Amino acid sequence: MKVLIAAMFMACAPAQAVTTVYDLAADWSDGSNPAGPWSYEGTQSVPIANHLADWDPSGSTVFAGPQPAWAATVFQQQGHIPVWLKSVGEATGLDLPAGFVAGHAIESDSLRTNVRWTSPLDATIEIAGSVWLLHDIGRDMNWRLLVNNVEVTGGFLLDSEVSLYNSATPFDIANGSGGSGALLHTVSVGDEVSLEIWRRNSSADWVGVNLTLTADSDVFVPEPASILFMSAAAFALCKRRRSVMIAG
Repeated sequence: MKVLIAAMFMACAPAQAVTTVYDLAADWSDGSNPAGPWSYEGTQSVPIANHLADWDPSGSTVFAGPQPAWAATVFQQQGHIPVWLKSVGEATGLDLPAGFVAGHAIESDSLRTNVRWTSPLDATIEIAGSVWLLHDIGRDMNWRLLVNNVEVTGGFLLDSEVSLYNSATPFDIANGSGGSGALLHTVSVGDEVSLEIWRRNSSADWVGVNLTLTADSDVFVPEPASILFMSAAAFALCKRRRSVMIAG
């Protein structure tokens, strides 16, 4: 009977679209990694396990005050990159205003630093985002966006274009190699979207990242008339079942 009632509910209930926005910066966590659907990773599919209350404890090299970060160890120690962080204050020599997310890639071409979003629902998604280099020290960077480990778009950030693409006017990923059409997808629970950064020449550098996924999913919401119908049907089924049991 429960199965029949559930089937009646699904048949009578109209589907309504529910929109959920997942924003890398707004959803940022310094308490857990992964944090909900987000994962801050040093290399593909490997979340950074260690969190530091202050990545630059010298207080004068990069960040003037304590700056939380996901990294193996503090700045200038072996293993201080890869690192992901959300700025809590202006950084010395870096174009990283408070509230913005940035990562510094590992010094490798094959092991790429990334942020990953794992879908908690079945939905259609629209991906939006932008990237920029944080300073001008002669290092170029690559970036690419993947859906279920398949590249859908990508591009690069040139040191010579730092004045063109910055935190105020970052490079829009809709202008990447795949165009804006590469940012629309249908996903199921467990599907993954990741944005990777890695060095283009001899050394890696900082990349600022904005990343938002807008997910539209269908839910079934019964109308008042449907609720009355289902209640009446359920009452009739229960009454019939009770009559059969008494007769038996």
